[in-house]
Amino acid sequence: MNDYGNELLLFDLMAREVELYYWINSVIYALIESTGWDIMEFNDQIFFATNNATIIMILVSSLGIIIGVIVAVFISVTVTKAVKNKQQ
Repeated sequence: MNDYGNELLLFDLMAREVELYYWINSVIYALIESTGWDIMEFNDQIFFATNNATIIMILVSSLGIIIGVIVAVFISVTVTKAVKNKQQ
């Protein structure tokens, strides 16, 4: 197949993909209208859920860092005492 034939095949595939994209969007839109979902309310719920998840992850990671620092200090103090006692 020559380059022109390949380009036609590519354009045909792209046109079918765009057509399928519009069909999927129309089905989703029809589903939203038929169920009476308020898309803005749905977006707000997603926003608040992700916002809460972000806050929880920040708190958990901060707690992990604090616990890690405490454990590191405890280990370093214990090792330092052991080394000083061994040197004496």
